[in-house]
Amino acid sequence: MSASPTLKTLPVYLAPASSFVSAPSFQLPIHLPTSPTENVQPHHTCSQVAVSLLQTFVEDYLDDCELRLQSPRTIETRRVFLKNFLWFLNHNEYSICGVSEIRQFLRYLAHGHEEPGGRFGNRHLTRGVRPITVKDYYVCLRSLFDWMVAQKLIGETPLALIAKPQAREESKAPLSTEQLAALFQAVEHSADPLRNRAILALLLDTGCRASEFATMRVKDMDLSNGRCRVRGKGDKYRMLFFGQRTAAILAEYFQCVEEQESVESNDVMGRVNEKKRSDPDAALFASVRGHEPLTRSGLLHLIKRLGKTAGIKDEVSVHALRRSFAVQMLRNGANVFSVQAMLGHTTLQQTRKYCALALADSEVQHRQFGPMDRLPQAAF
Repeated sequence: MSASPTLKTLPVYLAPASSFVSAPSFQLPIHLPTSPTENVQPHHTCSQVAVSLLQTFVEDYLDDCELRLQSPRTIETRRVFLKNFLWFLNHNEYSICGVSEIRQFLRYLAHGHEEPGGRFGNRHLTRGVRPITVKDYYVCLRSLFDWMVAQKLIGETPLALIAKPQAREESKAPLSTEQLAALFQAVEHSADPLRNRAILALLLDTGCRASEFATMRVKDMDLSNGRCRVRGKGDKYRMLFFGQRTAAILAEYFQCVEEQESVESNDVMGRVNEKKRSDPDAALFASVRGHEPLTRSGLLHLIKRLGKTAGIKDEVSVHALRRSFAVQMLRNGANVFSVQAMLGHTTLQQTRKYCALALADSEVQHRQFGPMDRLPQAAF
């Protein structure tokens, strides 16, 4: 049996009592914050906020959206939504905004058009909003209050206790071949047939969004190779393609524009501040009146007028042309992943709704042209 280890006894030094110094009366802090905002207390420790403060918070939130380089259209949409939200709170003389007030607002969105004076006090807003609009308002408010929580302005978001509104996706049919042909016929009766034909052809052949179309510049167009570059959501660039027929229509329009600019350059009354086709940063399309760039709003109104001239009862819009582009591509055998890339969708889920429309059309085609049903009865 091994012997137990021997423990060494260390000498202990005892200082004389006179050497002790009395401890100071103050106490050192037990915990030091590790970040500048760790000990910042929120304005409210609950999920409510004073309406009088909310206006300032909204402006700060929108400023922060700009600092995070969100798109101008996204910021403007949120500005309008939050302006309407603040109008509702002030109109009902709420002093505090919390779960109950937000629930009342979401309900008001669905029924506010029934009140005298229209929704948000606008006598023109007398029609109900779509469920997707109520959902968009919810997402906007959720973003605002999540930001307020992160900034320690409130303790928790009231939206955590409110379920997101359900909005079923609306599957609208694409424009038919006859309707598209009628649109091109309507172009001949418009103020600028050459320009409008080029616009309609480029929209239908690329499926780009209205905001993407309005921001295209001369330098983004590669006419000889049948492609153009657009800036999509999140400032992401992608390449779109168009066919020979569209390229010919565009070439005819651009040649006409260059001839007009050549005449104007020799005119002493010509406006020297206009951007020419030779300028790579010039807008790809100009408005009919003057030489200002064609805006997104101007483009939307143009397509709507063409639809009215063509006598089309269905909705005619830039998005209807985009939908028609996607469905026609899928019907003609395009790969769904290629269509997703051309549309600028981040997920395949966004493209699936167009696939459903294309499949529905395939069913109709099969009912009409299925081989078995067209074999003579004698074959059996």
